Amino acid sequence: MKTFSQYHFISDGLRFLVAGGINTLLTIGIYQLLLFYFSHGISYSLSWTAGLLFIYFVYPSKVFPGGINTLKRRVYAIASYLIVFASSLWFLDLLVSNGVHSRIAIFGVLIISILLNFFSMRVIFRFFNGNNQNNHQAGRQIQADD
Repeated sequence: MKTFSQYHFISDGLRFLVAGGINTLLTIGIYQLLLFYFSHGISYSLSWTAGLLFIYFVYPSKVFPGGINTLKRRVYAIASYLIVFASSLWFLDLLVSNGVHSRIAIFGVLIISILLNFFSMRVIFRFFNGNNQNNHQAGRQIQADD
């Protein structure tokens, strides 16, 4: 029998894959299009900006429903997303400077950024203040830290 936490991990993961897939297709499309006009760094930055807007509006209520969904948590999510952005931009630059074409290098970067984003968003919207039992009851949205 699955525990409450296991259920949320699986269902969060599935919703993250769907929303993340949409976000990834959107941002990859923007990145590939912008490469015709800008460097890989500028293209990547602009595509992540579009992705940032997507996660701000979609992830708290659609990917992690019933989690701690406050303005403060959305700000944490943006901060986390920006940290992942900076590290993945560094990784993209590393791949491109070592001869991987910028249109291909993005897919290596995606693997790392997807994993980092899932775990960081899950911690922010489900576990950040540490008391999982009191803050995450099925179907209830807690406004604990506004």
